[in-house]
Amino acid sequence: MPFSDLKEQENACNEKRVEGNTYFQEGHFEKAVEVYTSVINMTKGTSSFDPTFLSNRASAFIRLHNFGDGLRDAEDYISHLPNCCKGYAKKAQALHGLKRFWDATCAAAFAYYYNKDIFSSFAPFKHLFHSLKDRIYICRSSTSLLVSSILHCNFLSQKESELPRKIIIFEPGDYTFQRQMYICDTILIGVEDSETKRIPLLSFQGSVGMFSSRCIMAVNISFVFDAGCWETNDDTDATFMNCSFTSNAGQGKQAFLSSGASTFTNCHFDNCKTFVQKCIFSANGGLGVQVFLGGELELKNSKVHGNELGIHMGPDAGRCCVINCEIYDNRYQGVVTFRSSNIILTGNRIYQNDRHGINLVGLSFTHIEKNEIFENCWRGISTMDNARCNVINNNIYRNKYGGVQVVSIGPGPEERHSIVENNNIFDNGGPGIYDEMVFRDEANIPKEQTLKEHIYFYKHRKQMRKTKLKGNKKRNNNKTDHVHPEKEAEPLDLCVFCGEKKPLQNCRGYYSVGYCVKSCQKSDWKKHKSVCASLLQESSVVVNVVRKESYLGRASKGYITTTFNEQAPGLDPKGPEYANPPKYGKRFIVKVQAGDSIRQSNLGTSLLVVYDRSMTVHGDLDWKHCPLYHIVQRCGKLSHGIGWTKMYFWATFCNPDDYSTLRIFTKMLPPYQNW
Repeated sequence: MPFSDLKEQENACNEKRVEGNTYFQEGHFEKAVEVYTSVINMTKGTSSFDPTFLSNRASAFIRLHNFGDGLRDAEDYISHLPNCCKGYAKKAQALHGLKRFWDATCAAAFAYYYNKDIFSSFAPFKHLFHSLKDRIYICRSSTSLLVSSILHCNFLSQKESELPRKIIIFEPGDYTFQRQMYICDTILIGVEDSETKRIPLLSFQGSVGMFSSRCIMAVNISFVFDAGCWETNDDTDATFMNCSFTSNAGQGKQAFLSSGASTFTNCHFDNCKTFVQKCIFSANGGLGVQVFLGGELELKNSKVHGNELGIHMGPDAGRCCVINCEIYDNRYQGVVTFRSSNIILTGNRIYQNDRHGINLVGLSFTHIEKNEIFENCWRGISTMDNARCNVINNNIYRNKYGGVQVVSIGPGPEERHSIVENNNIFDNGGPGIYDEMVFRDEANIPKEQTLKEHIYFYKHRKQMRKTKLKGNKKRNNNKTDHVHPEKEAEPLDLCVFCGEKKPLQNCRGYYSVGYCVKSCQKSDWKKHKSVCASLLQESSVVVNVVRKESYLGRASKGYITTTFNEQAPGLDPKGPEYANPPKYGKRFIVKVQAGDSIRQSNLGTSLLVVYDRSMTVHGDLDWKHCPLYHIVQRCGKLSHGIGWTKMYFWATFCNPDDYSTLRIFTKMLPPYQNW
């Protein structure tokens, strides 16, 4: 950007700053938000961007009691200026408004660490956190003995408290403890080293450890135990964020023993046996729980959700038991076992994960019994690459690509086979049980390796051991892994004015609502016209279509003539001879297909494709940034292979002379099509 343009932008920002601050001081907080937002949008990603506008807008949101947006702006500010007290102060205010008092106290303590005058200089703190300053202790690693006395408390003599009695801040460094610690109603905060990014390390020597009761919170701390562990009482409600637990006693020794309720975010356990129950593993950017290289796990009555992957056991994990847990809404698989032979899954509910509910890979054995496995976006259970399992007395249903896939294993002795027995398998989008050979199709596996697996299987196919199937009840599963239902439920059409279920005429301007008769539309117009445009924004997306030149024939009169031969079995044909081309000003039906990026067979191809039946519209969409990708992947019907889904939408052209820009409607769907 030329210097003159940059200077002009800086001057404009300063003018907006004065304008927004004036509105704020006069109590016009909505207008202040508008001004701050305009500057943020104008400068985001440029050298003129000033995070102060985020802090200012957070203050305005908080004054409007919009604490959620205030919290987001405060956290965004902290990401730009992590050592500034302002972000933590606004975060504390927002969390307090959301009634998350312990989180608010933690943020307020961070603000105090970076500005010791915060309680006298920042007016809101005088009211919200008036007694907090006297409970904050800042510790340095050179004073470990003093830290030990501060940390330890005789919780048996204290009454239960709604707020923490102590907030202990550990500055960067290593701390050593030689006595058993008892804590309750305490927050432990570690300050990250700004240069090394290392968090404080608390080392417990000999057999000593940590025993906690009632409310506990720990943030940004590594806990290392020689022969002791962290143990929680059954009345504990503990929260751990960005913490790690390590045992120096070697494999099989516990570093964490939980009897109470605990929540873990971005935490991990190293070189230890872990027993946890009534815990939550959520919002981790990677794995919710990972166990490997001899580590052991006993996880009971817990929830694992909202992670990239739920539970990953392997390679070479020790004995792992997952009992009576809920594992759901993880971006990839719910549970993965990899080259580990002593895994037990029993009594769990594993559901609504974006890929397989349970995925078994590599030379391993897993016992799966009495689980509810349902509504996962791929298969309920899938085995691959010599993984062996016992699948007994489970309910497996409504999984999009099928119930159970168990591949042949071997070559090996006769007794080395999988068992699928006495399961109730129903309403799955693919086969109830598929026991033929399947080869890996993953983007991170070289094609040469996949080819070797093919050759190895066919060379030893007579020695492969097929799965033993017995006593399974199967009903209403699709026989193939291609779903093309002949009958699909019609959308429920209700008049937005009178509520009658009749054939509807849609609002011609935006197609966002429908009316059964003209009089209903006329009666509703005064109300509808004020929200019509906003309904359009909420119920549709605008997309740019990049035409698929490799499939196109000659262009003629605004549409494409093509010989499109990639016709899946059972579908009606498509092309200009089978349907009239869509026209500007009228809505038409498009088919959107989305493929999964993890599959090797999808490398180098588009993962989001759109076309209408006449093939006038036919091209690729930007799958990484288009919201349709996630809608179709999660909600669509199975298309032509695992990882591919499809949905039909209403669409219109945005411009009369440009067929490459579409508006696709996501709320009101057309009847199901068969092309």
